[in-house]
Amino acid sequence: MRVPRTLALLLLVCSCGSRGKAGTEAGSGGPPPPEERFGNDLALVKRFAELKACSFDRGKLDRSCPQLDALGRELSRVRAEPERRARLITTLCNLLDSQRELSRLVAAESLYPEHRETKVQAALQAALVKEPSTAVKTALLRQLCWEPGAPVLQSALAIARGEAADPLRLEAIDCLGRGPAAPEVVGLLRQRLPRERSPSLRAALCATLAELHATEAVAEIGAQLSVPDADWRCATALAALGSEAAYRELQRGAGDGLRRGRLSAQLVSALSAFSEKPFFERAPTLALLAQVAGEARLSPVTRQRASAELARLGARQR
Repeated sequence: MRVPRTLALLLLVCSCGSRGKAGTEAGSGGPPPPEERFGNDLALVKRFAELKACSFDRGKLDRSCPQLDALGRELSRVRAEPERRARLITTLCNLLDSQRELSRLVAAESLYPEHRETKVQAALQAALVKEPSTAVKTALLRQLCWEPGAPVLQSALAIARGEAADPLRLEAIDCLGRGPAAPEVVGLLRQRLPRERSPSLRAALCATLAELHATEAVAEIGAQLSVPDADWRCATALAALGSEAAYRELQRGAGDGLRRGRLSAQLVSALSAFSEKPFFERAPTLALLAQVAGEARLSPVTRQRASAELARLGARQR
């Protein structure tokens, strides 16, 4: 039986993630605002409305807000009632279209338990394209990237290639590490690594290149071993790559760190992690660790780590 055209249009407007014009007044002839769409769970909509009492400034929400806690409890109750779960999904998807940035942010963050649902994925993807807020866009991308498909990875690649705010680009870089090591992706990450000003972005790029097993990026990653706040994650990335070239970069980085009087404990552990590799040079590495352990300019944590690795490797040698 064919569905009448009028009914089909009505169902489309009320479906999860429909893109009606937010804020249209009731009775004006346009679609209702997201908070008033058919299929919403009214108790949840009320809880979202109460979030206006929470402190929210430039995308930052006061997580200690009692109204946010009340919404969380309501969401838990609804998820425990199978007959209300469909309305929960509809409500959260609809609220991705809200005029209120806070409602869109919390709706996006609240969709994690439902992120595998096909209609939720569609709503998140549609919202990501038009979302103006960095905070909300970051939350949307995070949900999509738990299990990213090709369209999501393309969105993440475009964000990583652009000049978006750091939190959004960090999310995009992390997302790319969950996909295949396509030449386009690895090439972009290698290109961006030496150009980034933010140590956190450089650290994320190192970690993602390691997740993609990009052994061709050893030189770019090794160059970050002298960058404060990026050095430790880049050292760990080299250990994860596990190649001889990565080992040589760590040797060089350790020597440079000794000369500068600044060396991360993670680099010491990363260097020692190669002890079972056929190319590991035991005697020079033990001598290097002894220098690190005795260098007073280095942090106590780094010196202690060197002493521990020296004892472990020295004991194994005996």
